[in-house]
Amino acid sequence: MTESQQLLLVIALIYLSDCLLWAHARAIAFVSTFGKKGRWKQPSSLLGNPNGGVIVAHPFPPLGRVFVCRPWPVSFSPAGAFSYVAQAVNSDERCEQPERCVRYEDIQSVRTRSKEVRINDVVFFRADSEPLAESIAGLTDKLRRLPLEERAATIDATLATAFDEKAAGRRVEAFEDACTRLRLFCNGLFIFIFLAGPSLVWFFGWTWCWAPLLLVLLSAAAVIATEYYQAHRMLYPNEPGNRRVQTAAMCLNPLGAIRARDALSRHLLALHHPLAAARVLCDDASFRDFARRALLDLHFPLRPVCRAASADANDIERWFRERLRETADAFVRRAGFDPVELIEADPPEEKSSRTYCPRCQRQYERAAGDCAICGWSLMEWCILPREA
Repeated sequence: MTESQQLLLVIALIYLSDCLLWAHARAIAFVSTFGKKGRWKQPSSLLGNPNGGVIVAHPFPPLGRVFVCRPWPVSFSPAGAFSYVAQAVNSDERCEQPERCVRYEDIQSVRTRSKEVRINDVVFFRADSEPLAESIAGLTDKLRRLPLEERAATIDATLATAFDEKAAGRRVEAFEDACTRLRLFCNGLFIFIFLAGPSLVWFFGWTWCWAPLLLVLLSAAAVIATEYYQAHRMLYPNEPGNRRVQTAAMCLNPLGAIRARDALSRHLLALHHPLAAARVLCDDASFRDFARRALLDLHFPLRPVCRAASADANDIERWFRERLRETADAFVRRAGFDPVELIEADPPEEKSSRTYCPRCQRQYERAAGDCAICGWSLMEWCILPREA
């Protein structure tokens, strides 16, 4: 292998590493190529740990999009807030959560520091993005100032906003409008680095090519960084710090500049529930598949549902989970699907199968007992399981 080939291999490996995105274990990614509907993905369990994993973005032109969002990460009720939720769509175990419970009358201050939500100067929750942290802090502060009888309606309104597929669709349209030229520049830079550049070196050698290639490379990265800055200012007007850091990184790392659209799209739908994102980004079959998984998790949460010793924490989690389940059921109905039909058990795979787990749908030959994974009582096919 020549030195030029070794250099190209190193460049390719660095670029591929930029296609690996770290996401929270409870996150859902929607990955698509240009002009196609997205597919929902879970963070890889092989390249990760119990708290997160890697999502692989489409590496080749035409470069697509990656949207990452997660279910609402904090439980709210009219009584207080609890930094824990029972949802675990992605796995058979829950990731670690802060599990800090606070009543509104005990809150003196609510503020954010980067991605942290701090209540009474103590970290209450750490979000995946600054907009999500600001949203959680804003809702917490608003609820503590409201009278008790108005808090439930405010929480319901927040959930309705998170499930607003039209708002999510407008956000995606704004992204596409802001990134029209950026998409062309990113694809062009990929072609230059991995096709045009190596071809020129092959024909003319490094001696004659290195200076012009470097000039073009740095110029292209600067153009992409400028386009990114303008698009980011339009899509995330309240994040100037993150905008400056990412822009500088793209100027210094032209390979990372190829993935500029990923940096813009990743947290675009952070304030929307994954079901709303799936309705906008996926086709009907993929949405139905994800909706089934999400509803099974909401109707039959992994047991034990909540291990908090505090009665307040358990009450807050239960209240919020019921509200979230009702909102999700209503959303799926509006999308044209029957929630009851979606969570029905799969038919028996073997003649010997007698029971099934209502959550994970694993089938068992025994007539009774609990699921070894989920903890739910096994059900027979003719019996409709009861919800938590």
